[in-house]
Amino acid sequence: MKFSGSFLAKSFPILWRLSIFILPWQTRWIFIDGTLNGFSWEQGTISLYGGQILLAGTMLVGAWVFRAEWKSFLAGNGQRASGNGGLIVSAMALFIIVSTATASWTATGLWWLQVMLVAGFLLTLYVARIPVHGIARWFVIAIIPHAAIAVVQFFGQDIAGSTILGIAEHHPWVQGTSVVEHGLYRVLRAYGGFPHPNILGGWIVAGLVLLPRLIIRAKSKIGMIGYVFASVLFSTTLVFTFSRGAWVAGTLGFLLALIFAWKRSDGVLQKQAVALLGIMCACVIGLWLFAQFDHVKARFTTEHRLEAWSIETRSKAIADGIAAWELRPVTGWGPGAALVGVSEVRKTDEDWSAIAPEPPHIVPLAVLVETGVLGAIAFLALVIAIIQFLVVQRRWDALPLIIAGSAIAMTDHYLWTLWPGIVLAGFTVFFTFRLNKA
Repeated sequence: MKFSGSFLAKSFPILWRLSIFILPWQTRWIFIDGTLNGFSWEQGTISLYGGQILLAGTMLVGAWVFRAEWKSFLAGNGQRASGNGGLIVSAMALFIIVSTATASWTATGLWWLQVMLVAGFLLTLYVARIPVHGIARWFVIAIIPHAAIAVVQFFGQDIAGSTILGIAEHHPWVQGTSVVEHGLYRVLRAYGGFPHPNILGGWIVAGLVLLPRLIIRAKSKIGMIGYVFASVLFSTTLVFTFSRGAWVAGTLGFLLALIFAWKRSDGVLQKQAVALLGIMCACVIGLWLFAQFDHVKARFTTEHRLEAWSIETRSKAIADGIAAWELRPVTGWGPGAALVGVSEVRKTDEDWSAIAPEPPHIVPLAVLVETGVLGAIAFLALVIAIIQFLVVQRRWDALPLIIAGSAIAMTDHYLWTLWPGIVLAGFTVFFTFRLNKA
């Protein structure tokens, strides 16, 4: 028994690091392909990601190794469940109750399983008192391979599929691949190891926003240089994603993060490191924007076919989302089941019935469609309680992450609807609370 306990205690530091490193990879085993009115349905697909196995393993080992800490944590939170904490608990309870009114138990069950895995893993790290900057550092390390692969993909203008790495095959000449099209050009956007360039962009933004805080915490000049090199790689990749939402989120979040890191800098060396980080990112982004100006410009010009179609499909997704909510306004269609409602709406639309439905590309609207007015009220109450807590505690350093995350949430749906987005949202919330206390 002692040997078993010692082995588990020694394995935990390896497990949590490996879990974070593996999380961005989309390697998975699909057991049942989800379909909805003849279209592929990701939210209804029963599968198991490699990262999910590691998360569950880390949680189980952590529950045993830190069982005394868990008892203390649960007892302490039970006594403090009042005031602002009580509002958070009440909002979460209401949200869970509303979630039982679903049009698809499969989609809602899978959504909750994913949310609970991420939340349970991060809570395990908190209870185990893992230093938050160590977690942030491994989060950044985990993104580096995807950024490097993305650069290779962009310059090679082709993506070879890999079942082991969870990378789908993409060719710029194939319809359905995410490209920038103008004139005779079809430029392949960088995917990394993610299912879409926008999701890669979101992860890159999170990494960039963390770098200024990490560089002033570096224990050596070599560590600082390492973060500068990471910033160069991330900046390059961000441009190559051609994700407009990520560009906005990255600009706002990174600039604010630089300002806060500069104010927190202790000594000339740290200030020089922050300044170098900002200058290198600005130079690299400026260089690639200049070199790829025609392609960048095309992303903001609706006269091109694909950009006009992108705006049309996004507008249609919002309109269908509103129409779906009107069919079930009180309780919604259930977390993960927005496309069930959207599909119902499209059945009566001859022009769009043959086109695969999409969730509304705005997280607040996706929440409203899936959980109705009651769920939206609970979600809003939860957000207000969190903001109140941050303001009372004067956690101003949370602003870069909040603003970057909010920009992404207002331009895409994946933070709510897809596994890599749910993981990113969970870590963003975790860092928002914890980085300011370190």
